Formats: sequence, C-alpha cells, structure tokens
Amino acid sequence: AELAAEMDRAVLEAVGAAGARRAVFSRSDLAAEVATRLPNGGFDGNLVRTLVEQLTDHAVGTPDTVTLRPQVDGCRRGSDARYASRATVDAELRVLGVTDAGRAAGLAVLDPAQVRQLAKRHGLDGSQQAALVQVAGSGDAVSVLVAPAGTGKTTALGAAVEAWQADGYRIVGLAPSARAAAELRDATGTAADTVAKFLHEHDKPTRRGGRWDIDPYRLNAGVVMIVDEASMLATAELDRLTQATGAAGAKLLLVGDPAQIGAVDAA
Repeated sequence: AELAAEMDRAVLEAVGAAGARRAVFSRSDLAAEVATRLPNGGFDGNLVRTLVEQLTDHAVGTPDTVTLRPQVDGCRRGSDARYASRATVDAELRVLGVTDAGRAAGLAVLDPAQVRQLAKRHGLDGSQQAALVQVAGSGDAVSVLVAPAGTGKTTALGAAVEAWQADGYRIVGLAPSARAAAELRDATGTAADTVAKFLHEHDKPTRRGGRWDIDPYRLNAGVVMIVDEASMLATAELDRLTQATGAAGAKLLLVGDPAQIGAVDAA
C-alpha cells in the first residue's frame, strides 16, 4: 500500500513537472519525468521498463493530463500524440477570459489625432502609426503589439509612453530579463523591471505607512503596463499579470514576436 501511494504521488508529480516545462508535451516527455521519480534500488532493468510504461499510461489517463486534438496531416504515428497539463490549460483559459472580458473596456484611451501627431514627431512610418493608434485607441484591457525584431517596436513604444504619460497615466515597464528591461527603459525613458521582480513585490502586503497610489508595484485604473519580449513569458507569469491588471482595471500591452524563443524550461 505504501509503495502504491508512492507511485501515485510520482505520477502526479510527473504530470506537473512535464506541464511546468512545456505547454505541450509528448508521451516520451512524460515517461522521462516518471522515470526520474521511481524509487531507487530494488528493481532490475526489465522491471524498471515495465513500471515506466505502466505508470506513464496511468499518467496519461489522469484528470491532470489533457489529451490534445491531433493536428497532423497524413499518416499518424504513435509518437504524434500530444498532451498538456490541466494547470496550463486552466491558466490559458483565465488569460483568454480576462482578454475577452476587457474588449473595448475604455481603458487608457487616447485621442487618435493626438496620437498620430505625436507619432509623426517621432518619425514613425505609416504602419507604426496605425499600430500605435490601434493600441492607444482601442480601450482593450489587453492589447498586443506584434512585429519582428528590427521593425521599430521600441521606437513606437517610446511614442506610446510619451502619449500616455502626457494624459496622466503611469507606466509600468516589464520584461522577462534584466537585459530586456534595461533596453525597454532606454527606449521609453521610463522605469522598467523584470516580471519576476514585479510579481514578487506585487504579492507582498501593502507597506505600512506607504501610499498605494505611488507604490511602483501596485496597480490601479491609471496604470498602463507594458511587457516587452512578451513571447518569452511563462504561461503562469502571463496568467498572474493578466489577473493583476484585470483586478485593478489597468491596461496591459504585450509586445513581442511569436518567432522569438519562448520561456526557458517553462510552459
């Protein structure tokens, strides 16, 4: 009974670990996590192989594992099956829920004519101006600015920050790494920090005697949060950011390129 309970714990831990590493994982990914959690000693090679196969089958069938619909053309192989953890799927659904609920919510809306005038002063081309007007004029709770590297996203961000600050909004600049945060700070002229630092400080209780409205790690309806290199965020981080901005009535602007590398060793 004790060994069975230990195996059950190993299965649940394996699913959690595979899901924390990858948004989408294969059976072999799950088997690797199962194998690392087998008790040491007492098993020969054949028994280990049998246990790994049986426990992986058990892991695939748990409610914590979501079987994804195959999206392959032609002949299917056994290795084509893909899975996600229930925790990752739930986090993605929460992100989409905040995004859908916040469409045209009237957050951080700027006058399009003013935005175009400012964009021209910054030397933005037509596509950059159009992107800026859309981001600053939609009123969406969550906006996305997508463009490949070298196309002037940071220049456009500088104009956006200037426009929002002129209208009285406070900018919270974030990025996945300290290097990217420094580049965002240099490009926009506003303070920027890492996502991990912000989430750590934001989750702390309010400082005694401090003022909520000027605490850089507190959010309200007068805040625009800009996250650069957003494709490198882990799903759990994006979930926490959207929950925080959604609860505070702040606007979230995600900037990046889907072709960039994703989060390192995280879903």
